[in-house]
Amino acid sequence: MRCYNKLTIRQQRGATMWYIYDTQTSRISPSIHDYWKTEAAAKAAMTRMRKKGEDVSGLAIADSLTYHANIEKQVTRRNIMTGKMFSESVNTPLSCSPASETYWSM
Repeated sequence: MRCYNKLTIRQQRGATMWYIYDTQTSRISPSIHDYWKTEAAAKAAMTRMRKKGEDVSGLAIADSLTYHANIEKQVTRRNIMTGKMFSESVNTPLSCSPASETYWSM
């Protein structure tokens, strides 16, 4: 069973996307959108976040190619069925991670 999130599928289509991500954890910042089509749109989203009173000091913007190649961190988790350790992106949803019970109960 393979599980892809929408970010990976759009990346494979070759579309340039822009992410707002947390600089410490490298997680894509939860917002109205997961990605933006232009850098200007991502910057505008950060401005709206700031105006709403959210702390944006720990956030940064990167294009999808740079983010996936250099910024996105991997975490090591244990597969709950086999007990083997494996690496996955910090942005992997629980429903797509073999380390979660949700993955195996679908």
